[in-house]
Amino acid sequence: MARKNPTLSTAEILKAVRSADVDDVIIFERETAKQRLKQGVRYTGPRYSGRTIEEWMDRADAGLASIHDIRKAFYRITPKAKECVPSLMRWLSHRHKHFRHVATRTLGLIGPDAADATDELARLLSDADSFVRGEALAALEKIGVRRTEVAKIASCVVDSDKFVQRSAIDALAQVGVAAAEAVPKLMAALDNDQLIGHAANALAAIGPKEEAAVPVLARIHANHEFVEYRCAEAAALGCIGTDEAIKALQNGLNDRRKEVRKAAADAIKAAQQ
Repeated sequence: MARKNPTLSTAEILKAVRSADVDDVIIFERETAKQRLKQGVRYTGPRYSGRTIEEWMDRADAGLASIHDIRKAFYRITPKAKECVPSLMRWLSHRHKHFRHVATRTLGLIGPDAADATDELARLLSDADSFVRGEALAALEKIGVRRTEVAKIASCVVDSDKFVQRSAIDALAQVGVAAAEAVPKLMAALDNDQLIGHAANALAAIGPKEEAAVPVLARIHANHEFVEYRCAEAAALGCIGTDEAIKALQNGLNDRRKEVRKAAADAIKAAQQ
C-alpha cells in the first residue's frame, strides 16, 4: 500500500514556519522574500492561479502561502516547468522538510528535463526525513539514475523505513544491468514479504549478472505461501536464464497451482528467446 504524506492544516504549517524565525538568517530570508514581492519582481513562466512557481516560492518563504497552496501550484504547473528547475533545486536545501518534499516530488514529475538536479537529489538520500528520502529516490527513478549513484541508492535498501526501501529497490530496477553491485542487498530483501515483489522485479531487470540470486529465487518460486510472489520469482529466473534457473522453472511446470505453472512456462519461453 502506498504511504500517504502526513497531513497538516494550513494553520499548523504556517505556525511551524513562523515559530522557526529565531535565527537571523531565517529572518533575513523571509524579509528578502517579502521585499521581492513588494518590489514587483517580474516573474516569468507557467502560472497557477496567476502566479509562477518562483512567485509561489517567495510567498511561502515570506510566510504568505501554505504547503497545501504550494503543492497545488507546483503539481499543476509541473508539465511545463522545465525552466523552474534551478528555483526548485534551491528548495532542496530548505529548512522545512515539507518544502524539501514538495520540491523533490515536483522535480520527479518534471522527469528527465530535471537532470541538473540529480546531484542534489542524491544528497537527499541522507535526509533526516523518510518522506524526503523516499521522494528523492522516486525522483531519481523518473529522471534517470546514473551509475555513480547506484551504491548510494543500494544503501537505502536497508533503510529503517519501508517506503524508502521500496523506492530504492524500484530505482535500482530502473537502472537494470548497471545495478549488479546491489544484488547482495536485493537478495536480502527477498526475505521480507513487504519487499519481495519489488526485489524480484529489480533482480529480473538486472538479468544474467545476478546468477548468485538463483538459489534464493528458486526456493521462493517453489515454496512461498503467496502465489503472486512465486510467479514474480519465476519471471526473475527467466530473465537470468542460466541452466540452474531453467531447471528451477522446469520444476515449476509440475506445481499444483496453475498460476505458478503458467508463470514458469512463460519464463522458460522468455529465456529461450
